[in-house]
Amino acid sequence: MISEDLIEIGNMVRFTTGQPCNCAMISVIGKKEIIFTVIEDNCFKESTVKIPLDVFKSSIDNKDVRFLCCEKNFGDLIFTDLKESEQQEISKKRQYLDALVKSSITTITEKNIKDTISSVALSRGEKPPHWQTVRNWWNNYKDAGFKSKGLFPSHRYKGNKVDRLNKKVIEIINGLANEYYSENKISMKSIDRSVRSQINDYKIKNPSSTITIPTYKAIRDRILNVPYEKQQIKREGKNTTKAKTAYKRNVIQSDFVLDRVEMDHTPMDIHVVYDDKKTLAGRPNLTVLIDHHSHMLLGFMMSFVPPSTAVLSAACLNAFIPKTIHKELGIKYDWPAKGIPKTLVTDNGNEFWSASFATTANEIGFPVQYCPVKKANYKGRCERFFGKMNSMFLDNLPGVVRKPNKCGEKYDAAQEATLTFTELKERFLLWVTGVYHNLPLDHKNMATPNELWAESEEMLPIIEEDENELRLHLLSTWYPTLGKNGVQRKNEEYCNRALRDLYRRDGGGKVTGKYSPLDLGMVYILDEKNQKYIPVENREHEARKGVSEHEAKMIRARANEIKADKLTNEDLVSAEIQLEQERQADHERNKRRKKQKTTSKSARIEGVGGVDVMPKTECKKSQSMKSSGGRKRRVHKTWAPE
Repeated sequence: MISEDLIEIGNMVRFTTGQPCNCAMISVIGKKEIIFTVIEDNCFKESTVKIPLDVFKSSIDNKDVRFLCCEKNFGDLIFTDLKESEQQEISKKRQYLDALVKSSITTITEKNIKDTISSVALSRGEKPPHWQTVRNWWNNYKDAGFKSKGLFPSHRYKGNKVDRLNKKVIEIINGLANEYYSENKISMKSIDRSVRSQINDYKIKNPSSTITIPTYKAIRDRILNVPYEKQQIKREGKNTTKAKTAYKRNVIQSDFVLDRVEMDHTPMDIHVVYDDKKTLAGRPNLTVLIDHHSHMLLGFMMSFVPPSTAVLSAACLNAFIPKTIHKELGIKYDWPAKGIPKTLVTDNGNEFWSASFATTANEIGFPVQYCPVKKANYKGRCERFFGKMNSMFLDNLPGVVRKPNKCGEKYDAAQEATLTFTELKERFLLWVTGVYHNLPLDHKNMATPNELWAESEEMLPIIEEDENELRLHLLSTWYPTLGKNGVQRKNEEYCNRALRDLYRRDGGGKVTGKYSPLDLGMVYILDEKNQKYIPVENREHEARKGVSEHEAKMIRARANEIKADKLTNEDLVSAEIQLEQERQADHERNKRRKKQKTTSKSARIEGVGGVDVMPKTECKKSQSMKSSGGRKRRVHKTWAPE
């Protein structure tokens, strides 16, 4: 009976009944069923069949299934597939048998073939084989229809198939195999030492035992006698192994541009400097949207802002509208990418799962598809773009970041940086439009992204979206209070004539506003009556244009530091101390006098009697007019406690 140990991934079986197929390879072994990949002659279409595990095992018992690895035949091997020594051995056999055919010998006996064998051996300069050996060659040759396969040497089927190791030794090795197959990655030498130690310990405790210590090769071969995938899963991890053994062909298909667009972030492997100060700025972040069908870069966002909803909105706006930025920089190459995707594929970053981004996607009309965790191949276009960018664009630029084993020990990317951020952005646009979009794609019949985009757009024209409408959808929403001085956000004031007219018409109250965290220069306020957003500039528009919330926060923090430094000025501090000493002296002098002397100046400095010192709700109005001697005299209005 064939052992069930042969049910392993990669073993090939032949179904003697021809059902469900003639030949198949084990692909997946589940708890209840096995999936086979069908292998048929002259059939290149891939297909699979599923067979319940118990049904397959019963087929093995009924001999309806044969494992090809257990059959002592040469299968599809041909003469040129054999080793050189095996080919020479076959040629020798053919020489002896051809001599018998030429001598017209039909009956193989010692007397008939002895002289022929001797003459051939003499010409070859070797000892003649035994006549019975030649007879066996002839019978095998005849049974094979006088084809060379009947003379193939069967050395591969020789050897003892019975395990010669002691059962206790096998038990020890199998126990330590679990330690080898762990993510701790214990070396085989350590396993060998442990096997020897445990066997010696067993021999000491059992003096009558005759077991011997196996060789290092025997231990290694037994431990490694498992499928490669199982080895890697235990030592490298499931996700790493899947990435190594994954089928490279991309099964995700798209027929037209914008059917599927992939989006991802990455820190660029290069250091840049500030445009004006020429000091180190660091590594910018890059957010890209790649069209799956054409491989074209649909849009991008390059900045030092970490991944956020604001970055996603800026990248999407650049992707969905027609491109003009490269023309403004004098780049002559076309960049036809535009339009809203039918499906946007992202990873599981917090910014992609935010309620704001989900609302924006619903309003614009593109569904978001999230990749499974740790499955980068679901965004293969983005990963491939980043790889080409690193190898073809960034590789020879100053300040490029390299892995420790890919550069000299004294190489410092930060110190080598000379390229400004603006220069990097300009060169990136030139490389994308001039080089990347014109690279031929192997799996697309050598078509370029530009050609694939033009071909798809000709068959299915793309609607050009309204930039202002998209911009409003992609901006963040907040609900400020409208007052006579406009609206405020993060200590920034926004007001213009239209907003004042809106206040004059409706008065104050909550309104709907749109803003970008990356630009405090302008906001948009909704006129509910006319259903129109009004653009409102910052009161300090020129100073705040292009300034992000983070930058403004840092500016305010620095201003507070400067203010704190000013407040610690020695003259200011000494003056405050002197005033405080004078006030204390006035109080001490009055304590020693029966008739108090007014210290109103000190009271004014200390802020006594400020506006609304006591809440009005806790006071009552005193009588404003009192009668005295039949006359009315005016008395000061005061607020007295209850």
